[in-house]
Amino acid sequence: MGPATKAAAPPGRTGAGPNIPNQAVHVTGLPESATWEAVHRLMRLRGLPKRIVIYWHEHSGPGHMVEAVVTFDKKGSVAEAVAGFSSLGERDRRARKAGFAAGTSAALTVEPPSFAVQKLEETAAGDLNLKTAFVTGLPTKTTGPYLRGLFRRYGRIRRIGIYWDEPPGVRGGTFYAFVTFAKPGSVTDAMRQLNGTRPPGGPRSVLTVEPALLKRGRFLWCSPI
Repeated sequence: MGPATKAAAPPGRTGAGPNIPNQAVHVTGLPESATWEAVHRLMRLRGLPKRIVIYWHEHSGPGHMVEAVVTFDKKGSVAEAVAGFSSLGERDRRARKAGFAAGTSAALTVEPPSFAVQKLEETAAGDLNLKTAFVTGLPTKTTGPYLRGLFRRYGRIRRIGIYWDEPPGVRGGTFYAFVTFAKPGSVTDAMRQLNGTRPPGGPRSVLTVEPALLKRGRFLWCSPI
């Protein structure tokens, strides 16, 4: 019997995992203040971002880890992004364009999808449970620290996911977030206190907070657009 061969990745996917689009890049070293608009400016190439997910979560070091998965609308954008960000001068230029503070570019890395990204996606899928709140009605400039300030009174926050995508026919795209707590009761408390209120510094819309379990399979970054 011959050696086992590795199955080819499905069309439109990489070999790194079953749910990773091959038109996506993994961005690390982002500042905690990163918004989806800033990441959009950072990654605007000949191909435009069509989906951005910013992951803001705890890690072993000080502060919080902030990384993103950016999916483009054109083939070739991944190679262009990886090549462009290999230059410190180009990283500096793009960081300034995004409005990031001086010195931010030194930590920025842009890589093709990998098993690290697959792990992020699996974590996001696992978070669609009773410990996670699905939030809409937020300001478009929402950041991880903004959401932490809004929700931390209801319990310890383990992870935050800020999502923007631009489905066909939806002008300006859609914007929403997931907030994952350490305990399930925190979601109920947040729903009770925040539903129907105006977000601080936000639009005229009102906040909607729901259990993320109800959204399973609909809002992950890898879902079809």
